[in-house]
Amino acid sequence: EDQAVWLKAAVGRYHQPPRFLIPIPGLDQLPLDRGLLEATQVSLGAELPLWSTFSLDLQAYYSDMDPVIFDLQGNPDVADVQTQGPTALPGSEVAEGDFVEGFPIDEFFEPQSGRAYGAELLLRRRSRNGIYGWLAYSLSRSERRRDGEWVPFDFDRTHILNLVIGVPLPRNWELGARVNYQSGTPATTTFGYNAARKDDYLRADLRIDKRAVWNDWMLDFYIDILNATLSPEELGPGQLFRYVLPTVGLRAKL
Repeated sequence: EDQAVWLKAAVGRYHQPPRFLIPIPGLDQLPLDRGLLEATQVSLGAELPLWSTFSLDLQAYYSDMDPVIFDLQGNPDVADVQTQGPTALPGSEVAEGDFVEGFPIDEFFEPQSGRAYGAELLLRRRSRNGIYGWLAYSLSRSERRRDGEWVPFDFDRTHILNLVIGVPLPRNWELGARVNYQSGTPATTTFGYNAARKDDYLRADLRIDKRAVWNDWMLDFYIDILNATLSPEELGPGQLFRYVLPTVGLRAKL
């Protein structure tokens, strides 16, 4: 089956109760009086074997969401930016803390329409004893219906690229790395709601594994370093956050 060409297609209609961002016991049933969230999802793709140990997976998808409730909005409205007057240059982004009306709580409870669509590519190399990994790329668009027009969702990222490589070493050691690139999220400016984009984000992670094998089971000791390059991540207008997250773990596998 390794050399077979697979064609894949799916269509589904999904329902679920509205949910708060953080589940709160006793309050998670309150949104039920607003009805159920509904979504129709369609996908079409193909999985192709390439030369040697390489394979290629292509997929396109479309999701129609109506209604969407409790949709988090982090960007201000255009009116909040424009009321800054002459201090806001054309096309400039509003600084956090300068919002006139603050968080739009009414829109948070108001049902909205949304959609998401795009294409995904996965190039993978499988190997039992050599270098393995994959290159994954997503071209996507997430939008919400606003004032009769489709606008980018506040947390939409058009381009997402992941490169993962694993290198087996002698004596059951293994070295792994991942590079993650994400294009910037939308930003509201004096030109319009979510009319611009924030800075792109690039991060690199590292992982070291040491395995010990006994008969039918294995112990895996690992050190995982998230954001080893200390790349800054933008949390808000003009707010950059640098972090590194090391993890030390032990995993047993039968």
